[in-house]
Amino acid sequence: MIPEKTDSFAVLPQHIYNKGKQHKGVVMKSKKCNKCGEVKRMDEFHPHKRHKDGRTYTCKECWRAHARKMHKLRPPEYTNWFGAKLRCSRPKDKCYHLYGGRGITMCDEWVKSFDQFLKDMGPKPSPKHELDRIDSDGNYEPSNCRWVTHTDNIRNRKATKLSVEKAREIRKLVSIGLEDVFLGRIYGVARSTIGDVRKKRTWVDVA
Repeated sequence: MIPEKTDSFAVLPQHIYNKGKQHKGVVMKSKKCNKCGEVKRMDEFHPHKRHKDGRTYTCKECWRAHARKMHKLRPPEYTNWFGAKLRCSRPKDKCYHLYGGRGITMCDEWVKSFDQFLKDMGPKPSPKHELDRIDSDGNYEPSNCRWVTHTDNIRNRKATKLSVEKAREIRKLVSIGLEDVFLGRIYGVARSTIGDVRKKRTWVDVA
């Protein structure tokens, strides 16, 4: 059997897939992974529109192994940097409308280099710390960024309309039986926000 050559792969004419009653005897094409060297079914490779056979050169298993290895090698600050970069520059990101869509950008030095970002910001004080902008309408740049806890980060968001005084008032009103929906309308926040204050998920230090 002479394999059909496709780029750096040998695509075999057919491969019998016999796992399970529904797929028994189904003929499928196979190809060789250029990472592990094993011949596998085509559905064990990720789709890729730019390749002639419509699949990646490396199988899914090797992709996952590579991703796990890279995750271990990268410092924890990389995730914060990469996430902020996507929020500012990728329209398909689910949070783009809150960042890039509002004109918020990341400074050129940070966009071009994670090492420069880490040099300016320094290591995270703890795994629980997050990247925060001091001015929620400002850009991601050394003068406007800091490491904060999740609670402090929530308080600094543009959507956060509460203060220490308001959080204290909400706790008192909840104690006399007012409902979350009613309080949410009064303070202009979501019912879930009132629930977080009531259950002390946020504003924990407010009595």
